[in-house]
Amino acid sequence: MPVKGEAGMDEFGKSDLDRSIERYMHDEEFCRLWKESEQEDTICDAIVRARIEQNLSQTQLAEASGVDKRVLSRIETGRNLPSLTTLSKIAKGLGKVLVIGFADPGGMTSAIPAANREGLARA
Repeated sequence: MPVKGEAGMDEFGKSDLDRSIERYMHDEEFCRLWKESEQEDTICDAIVRARIEQNLSQTQLAEASGVDKRVLSRIETGRNLPSLTTLSKIAKGLGKVLVIGFADPGGMTSAIPAANREGLARA
C-alpha cells in the first residue's frame, strides 16, 4: 500500500486514483457500477487467497481443478467472471466445497453448499 511521501501521494497518503474514485463516487452511475464490481472482486480475491494459503501455484491449481491455467489467470485478475461450474471445479481443486449464499447487510442468512443444490426445488 502506498504511503505518504511516495510518488503520486498527497500529504494525506492518498493516491491520484484514490482522489479520482472519491470524486466519481458522487456520480450515481459510477457508484452503481463500482458496487456491482465489488462482488466480482470478492470472488477473485477469495480464489487467490485460498490458492496462496495452500501454497499452490496457478499451474498446480489448474491441474488439480481441471480448469485451464489461462482461464484461471483471467479469473484471478478479474478479466473473466467464472460460471458456477468453474467455481465448483476450482473449489474441488482447493479441497473445498463451493458455498452459495444470500446475505443481509448484517451478515450471512442462508448458505447452501453447491454440491447439495440438486435436491432444491427450482423456481
